[in-house]
Amino acid sequence: VAQMWGQDNVKAVKVNCHGNPAYLTEIQFSLKASMINAPLSSASFLPQPHPGNCGKQFIIDKAGY
Repeated sequence: VAQMWGQDNVKAVKVNCHGNPAYLTEIQFSLKASMINAPLSSASFLPQPHPGNCGKQFIIDKAGY
């Protein structure tokens, strides 16, 4: 996210995990309402205070699980 859309917009991404070890279950992007129908750009994001509950490491399942 930081490489593509800027360091400030990292806070617009919320990742949620479940279990031990932690499995990634959800990714949310906070977008400005005025930018919903516009092409995605660094101006589209709305940084939020809650980053989610995943730690620094988590597991992503293979497709189909």
